Amino acid sequence: MISERIDRNFFAIHHLQDEDPDAQYWRKQSPQDRILAIELMRRINYGHSIATARLARFFEIAEFPPR
Repeated sequence: MISERIDRNFFAIHHLQDEDPDAQYWRKQSPQDRILAIELMRRINYGHSIATARLARFFEIAEFPPR
């Protein structure tokens, strides 16, 4: 289980001409670490509940009047 937390107090300023430091960081990470980070972001956005473990599937039958 992923138990990391987001530091919402962090703030950084970068010049537009500089290479993105985030891109440098992620290039150095292994594919497994990248997948774990994606899973962390998914859980932060959608939560841990079982209801979010599946995509919502539903349909509606629309009945049209006969012509």
